[in-house]
Amino acid sequence: MIDFLVMLNQQINRSLQYSVRLEPGIQSCEETLTLKNGSCRDMAWLMCQVLRHLGFATRFTSGYLIQLKADVKPLDGPAGVEEDFTDLHAWAEVYLPGAGWVGLDPTSGLFAGEGHIPLSCTPNPSSAAPISGTLEKCESTLTPYHAGHAHR
Repeated sequence: MIDFLVMLNQQINRSLQYSVRLEPGIQSCEETLTLKNGSCRDMAWLMCQVLRHLGFATRFTSGYLIQLKADVKPLDGPAGVEEDFTDLHAWAEVYLPGAGWVGLDPTSGLFAGEGHIPLSCTPNPSSAAPISGTLEKCESTLTPYHAGHAHR
């Protein structure tokens, strides 16, 4: 099973060009495949749909991707990022009996790791929309607490 998931994840990664897409929403799987291009959320949704078509339970996951610069350069293999990096990100999770939910990140072609911090896991990406609102200037006054007096 692991070999199959690695192969599928890497196949999506190699077949599609990753792009930062600022437009809201998710492309259809057909559009992502036709364009051979998509954002992390487009690639994650495609992964969910492919695995569902094969009979697996999946969920769309939205959260943060944190990558930290290594303290020491590795002797072999990739060096990783040049500086600490944090950004919003999306990936897919598949349910494997006996293992639970396993994250797959087709943007990198790797399994989700310690730097993948989930904020929302949902069957449909539209349910993973961020909380919206505005930030306005506000004032707050703190007063010392005195025993026997009510809080203000």
